[in-house]
Amino acid sequence: MIAYLKREETSHGTLHASLQYVDARDSNTIEHYKPETRKLVEGTFYTIDELIRAMIEGSDNNAAILLSSYLNQNSLQDIFSDIGLKVTFPDNGDSTKDFISAKTYAYIFRVLYNSTYLSREMSEKALQYLSQADFPEGIVGGVPKGIITAQKFGERTILSPKGAVVDHELHNCGIVYYPKHPYLLCIMTKGADFDLLSGAIRSISKLIYSEVDKKYGPAK
Repeated sequence: MIAYLKREETSHGTLHASLQYVDARDSNTIEHYKPETRKLVEGTFYTIDELIRAMIEGSDNNAAILLSSYLNQNSLQDIFSDIGLKVTFPDNGDSTKDFISAKTYAYIFRVLYNSTYLSREMSEKALQYLSQADFPEGIVGGVPKGIITAQKFGERTILSPKGAVVDHELHNCGIVYYPKHPYLLCIMTKGADFDLLSGAIRSISKLIYSEVDKKYGPAK
Protein backbone atom coordinates (compact mmCIF):
# COMPACT_ATOMS: atom_id res chain seq x y z
CA MET A 1 0.00 0.00 0.00
CA ILE A 2 2.68 2.48 1.01
CA ALA A 3 4.76 1.64 -2.06
CA TYR A 4 1.91 2.42 -4.44
CA LEU A 5 0.93 5.59 -2.57
CA LYS A 6 4.54 6.74 -2.75
CA ARG A 7 4.49 6.14 -6.49
CA GLU A 8 1.25 8.16 -6.76
CA GLU A 9 3.07 11.17 -5.34
CA THR A 10 5.43 11.32 -8.33
CA SER A 11 3.37 9.51 -10.99
CA HIS A 12 -0.12 10.92 -10.68
CA GLY A 13 -2.72 8.47 -11.92
CA THR A 14 -0.99 5.39 -10.53
CA LEU A 15 -4.01 4.54 -8.40
CA HIS A 16 -6.25 4.65 -11.48
CA ALA A 17 -4.09 2.26 -13.50
CA SER A 18 -5.60 -1.20 -13.99
CA LEU A 19 -4.28 -4.70 -13.42
CA GLN A 20 -5.93 -7.90 -14.61
CA TYR A 21 -6.57 -10.72 -12.18
CA VAL A 22 -5.76 -13.92 -14.06
CA ASP A 23 -4.83 -16.37 -11.31
CA ALA A 24 -7.52 -19.02 -10.94
CA ARG A 25 -6.14 -20.10 -7.55
CA ASP A 26 -7.80 -18.61 -4.50
CA SER A 27 -5.13 -17.79 -1.93
CA ASN A 28 -7.80 -16.91 0.62
CA THR A 29 -8.93 -20.50 1.12
CA ILE A 30 -6.16 -21.19 3.62
CA GLU A 31 -7.20 -18.28 5.84
CA HIS A 32 -9.40 -18.57 8.92
CA TYR A 33 -10.78 -15.04 8.49
CA LYS A 34 -11.70 -14.89 4.82
CA PRO A 35 -12.70 -11.67 3.00
CA GLU A 36 -16.45 -11.20 2.87
CA THR A 37 -16.49 -8.59 0.12
CA ARG A 38 -14.63 -7.54 -3.03
CA LYS A 39 -13.76 -11.07 -4.13
CA LEU A 40 -11.70 -10.83 -7.30
CA VAL A 41 -13.11 -12.36 -10.47
CA GLU A 42 -10.71 -14.10 -12.85
CA GLY A 43 -10.13 -12.14 -16.07
CA THR A 44 -11.41 -8.87 -14.61
CA PHE A 45 -9.40 -5.64 -14.58
CA TYR A 46 -9.18 -3.72 -11.30
CA THR A 47 -7.66 -0.34 -10.57
CA ILE A 48 -4.77 -0.13 -8.13
CA ASP A 49 -7.11 1.75 -5.80
CA GLU A 50 -9.66 -1.08 -5.90
CA LEU A 51 -6.97 -3.68 -5.26
CA ILE A 52 -5.57 -1.75 -2.30
CA ARG A 53 -9.06 -1.49 -0.88
CA ALA A 54 -9.58 -5.23 -1.31
CA MET A 55 -6.20 -5.95 0.27
CA ILE A 56 -6.63 -3.60 3.24
CA GLU A 57 -10.38 -3.48 3.83
CA GLY A 58 -11.07 -7.14 3.11
CA SER A 59 -7.61 -8.59 3.80
CA ASP A 60 -7.77 -10.21 0.36
CA ASN A 61 -4.63 -12.26 -0.28
CA ASN A 62 -5.36 -12.45 -4.01
CA ALA A 63 -5.30 -8.65 -4.26
CA ALA A 64 -2.10 -8.50 -2.21
CA ILE A 65 -0.35 -11.04 -4.44
CA LEU A 66 -1.45 -9.25 -7.61
CA LEU A 67 -0.23 -5.88 -6.32
CA SER A 68 3.05 -7.38 -5.15
CA SER A 69 3.68 -9.04 -8.51
CA TYR A 70 3.86 -5.62 -10.19
CA LEU A 71 6.28 -4.18 -7.65
CA ASN A 72 10.03 -4.32 -7.72
CA GLN A 73 10.65 -6.16 -4.47
CA ASN A 74 13.67 -3.96 -3.82
CA SER A 75 11.25 -1.06 -3.50
CA LEU A 76 9.80 -2.66 -0.37
CA GLN A 77 13.26 -2.97 1.14
CA ASP A 78 13.87 0.66 0.18
CA ILE A 79 10.78 1.69 2.13
CA PHE A 80 12.01 -0.18 5.21
CA SER A 81 15.35 1.56 4.85
CA ASP A 82 13.87 5.01 4.19
CA ILE A 83 11.64 5.01 7.25
CA GLY A 84 14.25 3.38 9.46
CA LEU A 85 12.33 0.15 9.96
CA LYS A 86 14.56 -2.75 10.96
CA VAL A 87 13.10 -6.04 9.79
CA THR A 88 15.05 -9.23 10.42
CA PHE A 89 14.28 -12.23 8.23
CA PRO A 90 15.32 -15.75 9.30
CA ASP A 91 18.69 -16.68 7.78
CA ASN A 92 17.75 -20.32 7.32
CA GLY A 93 14.34 -19.73 5.82
CA ASP A 94 12.58 -21.10 8.90
CA SER A 95 9.11 -19.55 8.59
CA THR A 96 8.23 -20.51 12.18
CA LYS A 97 10.51 -17.80 13.54
CA ASP A 98 9.11 -14.36 14.25
CA PHE A 99 10.90 -11.59 12.40
CA ILE A 100 9.14 -8.37 13.46
CA SER A 101 8.04 -7.15 16.88
CA ALA A 102 4.79 -5.46 17.84
CA LYS A 103 6.71 -2.28 18.61
CA THR A 104 8.42 -2.33 15.23
CA TYR A 105 5.19 -2.95 13.33
CA ALA A 106 3.42 -0.21 15.29
CA TYR A 107 6.07 2.18 14.00
CA ILE A 108 4.50 1.94 10.53
CA PHE A 109 1.31 3.45 11.92
CA ARG A 110 3.30 6.25 13.58
CA VAL A 111 4.91 7.03 10.24
CA LEU A 112 1.47 7.30 8.61
CA TYR A 113 -0.07 9.31 11.45
CA ASN A 114 2.80 11.82 11.49
CA SER A 115 3.17 11.91 7.68
CA THR A 116 6.92 11.47 7.98
CA TYR A 117 7.32 9.36 4.84
CA LEU A 118 4.29 9.86 2.62
CA SER A 119 2.83 13.29 1.98
CA ARG A 120 0.00 14.45 4.22
CA GLU A 121 -2.50 13.66 1.46
CA MET A 122 -1.22 10.16 0.85
CA SER A 123 -0.79 9.44 4.57
CA GLU A 124 -4.41 10.38 5.16
CA LYS A 125 -5.45 8.21 2.24
CA ALA A 126 -3.59 5.27 3.76
CA LEU A 127 -5.31 5.81 7.10
CA GLN A 128 -8.66 6.04 5.32
CA TYR A 129 -8.06 2.63 3.76
CA LEU A 130 -7.11 1.25 7.17
CA SER A 131 -10.13 2.80 8.88
CA GLN A 132 -12.33 0.69 6.60
CA ALA A 133 -10.57 -2.59 7.41
CA ASP A 134 -13.19 -5.20 8.20
CA PHE A 135 -12.12 -7.02 11.34
CA PRO A 136 -14.60 -6.52 14.19
CA GLU A 137 -13.21 -9.58 15.98
CA GLY A 138 -10.14 -7.70 17.21
CA ILE A 139 -9.30 -4.22 18.49
CA VAL A 140 -12.49 -2.74 17.04
CA GLY A 141 -14.53 -5.18 19.13
CA GLY A 142 -13.08 -3.68 22.29
CA VAL A 143 -14.02 -0.05 21.65
CA PRO A 144 -17.49 1.55 21.51
CA LYS A 145 -19.29 1.77 18.18
CA GLY A 146 -18.63 5.05 16.41
CA ILE A 147 -14.98 5.25 17.48
CA ILE A 148 -12.91 5.25 14.29
CA THR A 149 -10.04 2.78 14.25
CA ALA A 150 -7.44 2.64 11.48
CA GLN A 151 -6.22 -0.93 11.80
CA LYS A 152 -4.95 -4.06 10.10
CA PHE A 153 -4.92 -7.66 11.19
CA GLY A 154 -2.86 -10.59 10.06
CA GLU A 155 -3.11 -14.32 10.68
CA ARG A 156 -0.74 -17.20 10.25
CA THR A 157 -0.90 -20.94 10.74
CA ILE A 158 2.38 -22.70 11.42
CA LEU A 159 2.63 -26.27 10.15
CA SER A 160 5.04 -29.06 10.97
CA PRO A 161 7.09 -30.68 8.18
CA LYS A 162 4.36 -33.35 8.03
CA GLY A 163 1.60 -30.75 7.63
CA ALA A 164 0.19 -30.85 11.15
CA VAL A 165 -0.87 -27.58 12.77
CA VAL A 166 1.75 -26.46 15.27
CA ASP A 167 0.35 -23.07 16.21
CA HIS A 168 -1.77 -20.17 15.11
CA GLU A 169 -0.83 -16.49 15.19
CA LEU A 170 -3.25 -13.58 15.12
CA HIS A 171 -2.01 -9.99 15.16
CA ASN A 172 -3.92 -6.71 15.14
CA CYS A 173 -2.45 -3.21 15.18
CA GLY A 174 -3.95 0.21 14.69
CA ILE A 175 -4.78 3.72 15.79
CA VAL A 176 -7.87 4.17 17.94
CA TYR A 177 -9.17 7.69 17.43
CA TYR A 178 -10.30 8.40 20.95
CA PRO A 179 -11.66 12.00 20.87
CA LYS A 180 -8.74 14.45 21.14
CA HIS A 181 -6.45 11.68 22.42
CA PRO A 182 -5.92 9.01 19.75
CA TYR A 183 -3.70 6.14 20.80
CA LEU A 184 -1.74 3.40 19.07
CA LEU A 185 -2.26 -0.22 20.02
CA CYS A 186 -0.49 -3.27 18.60
CA ILE A 187 -1.27 -6.76 19.89
CA MET A 188 0.37 -9.97 18.68
CA THR A 189 -0.87 -13.36 19.86
CA LYS A 190 -0.04 -17.03 19.41
CA GLY A 191 -2.00 -20.10 20.44
CA ALA A 192 -4.04 -23.12 19.46
CA ASP A 193 -7.38 -21.47 18.68
CA PHE A 194 -8.11 -18.38 16.56
CA ASP A 195 -11.31 -17.60 18.47
CA LEU A 196 -9.44 -17.54 21.76
CA LEU A 197 -6.76 -15.32 20.25
CA SER A 198 -9.29 -12.82 18.85
CA GLY A 199 -11.07 -12.84 22.21
CA ALA A 200 -7.81 -11.98 23.96
CA ILE A 201 -7.23 -9.09 21.55
CA ARG A 202 -10.74 -7.74 22.17
CA SER A 203 -10.29 -8.00 25.93
CA ILE A 204 -6.97 -6.17 25.88
CA SER A 205 -8.43 -3.51 23.58
CA LYS A 206 -11.41 -3.04 25.90
CA LEU A 207 -9.13 -2.72 28.93
CA ILE A 208 -6.89 -0.15 27.23
CA TYR A 209 -9.88 1.88 26.03
CA SER A 210 -11.31 1.86 29.56
CA GLU A 211 -8.06 3.19 31.01
CA VAL A 212 -7.80 5.89 28.36
CA ASP A 213 -11.43 6.85 28.97
CA LYS A 214 -10.80 7.14 32.70
CA LYS A 215 -7.93 9.51 32.06
CA TYR A 216 -9.34 11.61 29.23
CA GLY A 217 -13.11 11.19 29.54
CA PRO A 218 -15.57 14.15 29.40
CA ALA A 219 -15.50 14.70 33.14
CA LYS A 220 -11.71 15.00 33.24
